[in-house]
Amino acid sequence: MKALAGCLLLMLCVVAQAQIPEGALVGTVSDVTGARINAATVTVIARDSSFTRKVRTNKSGEFSLESLPPGTYDLRVEATGFATKTGTVTLAVTSMPSISIQLQPAPVQQTVNVEGRRELITQPIETSSSVVK
Repeated sequence: MKALAGCLLLMLCVVAQAQIPEGALVGTVSDVTGARINAATVTVIARDSSFTRKVRTNKSGEFSLESLPPGTYDLRVEATGFATKTGTVTLAVTSMPSISIQLQPAPVQQTVNVEGRRELITQPIETSSSVVK
């Protein structure tokens, strides 16, 4: 009898866990050569609420955002030296899409200031005129 009660309790726990209405998002972040990017920040912001979650990629450029409520999210990926990438992802109950994100190098902006002095050059000007009559 105790064994049967234990089995029923275990089954209830498994069923209750399976009905948790959450999803997850996993993926990788790499550069244009395919090299994985360590410490990139991956942020998801739910469109229909103020729910926000942020993680950093590991040494292998992988990330995992778990226990996300189903819905549509704005996705933002940032890393030092790279242009920010944005997108949208939709999660369903118990879904766990895997995405690959490729970051482009950040545009290089450079300002060059040129300073100098221009010296005034003077040349003699002839002021005499010759008029022939």
